[in-house]
Amino acid sequence: MRKLRVGVVGVGHLGTYHLAKYALIEECEIVAVADCDLQKAKKAAQPYRAKVYNHYAPLLDQVEAVSIAVPTQSHYEVAKGILQAGINC
Repeated sequence: MRKLRVGVVGVGHLGTYHLAKYALIEECEIVAVADCDLQKAKKAAQPYRAKVYNHYAPLLDQVEAVSIAVPTQSHYEVAKGILQAGINC
């Protein structure tokens, strides 16, 4: 079975919740995590062996879907970039 490659952008409280829920979905594979706080991203990605980035752009060629869990004031900018890349979010 081919799994849906997913990523999470923003790994504060809600982003870590998204990661935990993706991990429960057998059809999903968590492949990348992005957060402006690289240490926070590394800590969140470690249990899933996901790649880590401090910006969302590098993960776009690795995922088919992304959860956006950044602060509200950044949602538009991040969502626009992800959608322009043809990635579901």
